Amino acid sequence: MEHTEISENLFVVRDGAPLDNAAISRLKKLSADADEELSDMINESARSACPKALYAVSGVEISGDIVKVSGVFVRSTLMKRNFGGLSRAFPYVITAGRELDEWAEKYDGDPFGQYLADEIKKAYLFAFSVKFKEMIKQRYSISSRLSSMNPGSLEKAWPLSGQKELFMMLGGEESVLKNIGVTLKESYLMVPQKSGSGILFETETDYENCKYCPRTDCPHRRAAFVGVKK
Repeated sequence: MEHTEISENLFVVRDGAPLDNAAISRLKKLSADADEELSDMINESARSACPKALYAVSGVEISGDIVKVSGVFVRSTLMKRNFGGLSRAFPYVITAGRELDEWAEKYDGDPFGQYLADEIKKAYLFAFSVKFKEMIKQRYSISSRLSSMNPGSLEKAWPLSGQKELFMMLGGEESVLKNIGVTLKESYLMVPQKSGSGILFETETDYENCKYCPRTDCPHRRAAFVGVKK
């Protein structure tokens, strides 16, 4: 992984590594016996793929229900609870990259090809997310758990409009676009679609947004629903 400091406490991470065997095995379970076609697509995508992330090492201050991260104010009782006692956090935007979107355009009009291309992009985003989180832990000598709060995952605790706040923590929308090619739509969704955002924080407890998200049928659920948090 390539790690570059672009300004004080603001960094870009890029990864040109291909998918590992475990990721490829998971993809082959979805290929409906079209392993040769999938293998060709994986090899093609590897020539284009460059997942990347923009993140900051940010100071944390709390006053009442207001949390201040990188000089940006967020009103969230849950964030206050999660960040209590912390001196730093790591806001980030991560993406599978526009390169993979451009590669996938060749499958427009081919429903099965589009499906496989979409799954390949998901695989790159997931694999890079795992490596990115582990890199943060190692680089900043974090021995405790590292959890994430994500705008929109818990609408009452930090609504999707919190994307504006998060992008500001990373220097603003122009900074995110310039450094990793991610833009924010009026709906607060990101382009490329295979992107994610949030704030990583150290914790001694096993925090997961999923515990408080009522979307019980979500295919990406990582923990059982226990109730809605504000």
